[in-house]
Formats: sequence, C-alpha cells, structure tokens
Amino acid sequence: MRAILIDPFNKTVTEVETPAELHDIYKLIQCTIIDAVNVDERHCIYVDDNGLTYDEPLPVFRWQSYHQPLAGRALLLGFDQRGENVSATMPLGVAMAQVSFPAISIDEITTHEYTREDGTYVIENRPHFKRTGKE
Repeated sequence: MRAILIDPFNKTVTEVETPAELHDIYKLIQCTIIDAVNVDERHCIYVDDNGLTYDEPLPVFRWQSYHQPLAGRALLLGFDQRGENVSATMPLGVAMAQVSFPAISIDEITTHEYTREDGTYVIENRPHFKRTGKE
C-alpha cells in the first residue's frame, strides 16, 4: 500500500510502500503504541502515542487542519468504509503542503476528567505548547 511517512526528526515527508499491518506501522514509525487521527473523510495519520515523551527538542509536526501539534513519526494511510487501511490517495505534494515542523516544547500537561453523554468516564491529558524558535 502507498503511504506517506512524516518524520519530524529529519523534517521530511516521503512516500513509502507498506503492507500496513499493525507491526508494519510500528516498525515504520519506530514505536510500540499508536493513535489514529482522521485528517479528512478518506485519510488518517497513525502517530506515536508516546511522542510527547521524547527529550527536547520535541520532534513535532503540525497538520494544517488539526487543532494541535503531533509528536513523533507518523504514517498517513487511507481507509475504506469499514475503517480498514487502504493506500493513501492524497498526492505527496498536498500532504507536504499540510505539514510544518514548528520549534516548540511542552509548557505543561493538564489532566481533565469528564463524563461523555453516553456515560463513558474519560480522563484526558492535554499538552500545552510554547514556541522555542522559528519554524
């Protein structure tokens, strides 16, 4: 499958081929736990769920339409109506235009507890960032 690898360590956005099985995604983004962020109706970004625990300088990137920076390497893949991984159809140039690599660090992480409408109790950590230089 065609995927797009976002690497904030090297500040690169490149195309890769992958079977897109879970262990392949772990290997490509060099982590052991992931989270998924939907970026449009056909694509998601798998991101290192422990990315915010890296030492400074924090390896982060911003996806233009997402509300906060994402940390660690990430893999953009497509998904079908069942939520299964499929090849990314987004052109590399479009993905590159969505990504920036800001110079930021974590100012603090706050914990928020709440209950969803469906009764699910949630404990959520929210990072707060500060700029450390130019992008």
